[in-house]
Amino acid sequence: EPTEIVDAPGRKNRKLLFVVEQGGRVIVLRNGARVAQPFLDITDRVTLSVEGRYQEDTLTKGAGVATPGGTVLKETFSDFLPRVILRWMPTDETNVWASYSEGMIAGDFNSTFINADERERAQYVALNPAISEALDAETLEAWEIGAKQGFMGGRGQVSASVYYYEWANI
Repeated sequence: EPTEIVDAPGRKNRKLLFVVEQGGRVIVLRNGARVAQPFLDITDRVTLSVEGRYQEDTLTKGAGVATPGGTVLKETFSDFLPRVILRWMPTDETNVWASYSEGMIAGDFNSTFINADERERAQYVALNPAISEALDAETLEAWEIGAKQGFMGGRGQVSASVYYYEWANI
């Protein structure tokens, strides 16, 4: 049950509402939908959104998964993944933004190395001393810069974005 609903001042075109619930919790609605990420209005035209999530994936493989007594391989991959978005609305129909985020895809097991005999393993280690049974998680750093321009009273829109992705451990 809301105790108060407040329209954000100076936001006539963004339709931003603050709903204060019992117990003091505040929910933010934009155009009738709940805003899922925290944000800070630096000015009435500049907004900073910052969020993060913790991801943990556990990988379990091996003959022991299906057959009791067999070998079970288990590895956990975890990371904190931030996302930051800076938005600027120079006019009511123009939106310019820059964002940075990180991502992760859980690693895997090096089945070729695991299934190798002692002689083959020695050869693999001679070629790559850092080789192991577990493969590192793939990680991503993503940058985006973009702009949207509305026209004809909101009946049309043109947008453009530039992305830069840097993957590691592929």
